[in-house]
Amino acid sequence: MTTDPNDRFTPAELADLDSRAVQLVAIAHGEGSAGDVARLTANLDRQQLIGLAISCAAMVDPDRSVAELLAWMNADDPRQGWTDEELRRAHARYSRGVRDEQTVQGERIYQKISKRRQRTAPSTGLEVVA
Repeated sequence: MTTDPNDRFTPAELADLDSRAVQLVAIAHGEGSAGDVARLTANLDRQQLIGLAISCAAMVDPDRSVAELLAWMNADDPRQGWTDEELRRAHARYSRGVRDEQTVQGERIYQKISKRRQRTAPSTGLEVVA
């Protein structure tokens, strides 16, 4: 099977597929929903869908591992490269009223981790039952 989409598409069609590929990547990164994917691909035939897949694949660095490529999706690690100490400092700055972009981002991550810890903390058996 050839992976050269030039065999079947005009330059205008290739430009359209490349544009759709960029949109599809944006949707996959959280800027849309499954419905948006359906709308984006609704009028594409099989050959165009294959061309779209090739355009998306061409955006991927083949020298990176799957883990590296999908690291942004890791819901189990909300730290996003922050150390515990950096998060504590951001939380302290936020508590003092600092609202710059880095402090706010650190506070969001700090709160996400804190809530996760609260949900997974072992029960002490002292909870009040209503």
